Amino acid sequence: MKPSYRLLARAYATCERFIFWDALQRCRSAFIKDLPQRCLSIGEGDGRFAEALLKAHPDAQLEIVEPDEAMRKVARQRIPNLSFVQLAEAKPCDVVVLNFVLDLFNEDEAHRFLDQLPDHEIIIVGDFFPEEVEGKIPRKLAGTLIWIMYRFFALTTGLETKELPPTRRILESRDWTCIREQIQWGGFLRAQYWERHVSFPVKRTVLNWSIGPE
Repeated sequence: MKPSYRLLARAYATCERFIFWDALQRCRSAFIKDLPQRCLSIGEGDGRFAEALLKAHPDAQLEIVEPDEAMRKVARQRIPNLSFVQLAEAKPCDVVVLNFVLDLFNEDEAHRFLDQLPDHEIIIVGDFFPEEVEGKIPRKLAGTLIWIMYRFFALTTGLETKELPPTRRILESRDWTCIREQIQWGGFLRAQYWERHVSFPVKRTVLNWSIGPE
């Protein structure tokens, strides 16, 4: 059963800001200025990534996959002319944007999902990485917050996933290389820019207002 955001769609941004202020939106929009023309956003949610992208690139060719009807309605209220498609109908593109999407899957499901993506050259990921937080106590606190979040979404949306997949390991096993990374909250939140078959090291940016060790 796929999760339903009918009860949360209108209040999603408010709930998010209550816990994280604007940190998640900073993850979503971290690389917007550098994105190429043809963009596919999967799991767009309430339209805040699309709004930021089209503000920066009014001529961007943006397709959106958003399975939840309530989220699509809120996104259209934000931007009336958004183009929604089914994943199987999505066109080849330059970049696939996966903001807080892979955390809906376990590891096997994430691989099957990635197998369905259209041809693309870049993957943008914004997500939680509690296992990469520095320090035993901060890592424990990050893991506890993830546990609470999954239980909250299980109650409000019916989400069946109970833990984060190993996003970095999954993408690296598929020959992707993270070449740029923006880090917040001591490594708990990360925005990542992935390309295939790249040998130079990742460029990391730690935001100066991050919480936790840098």
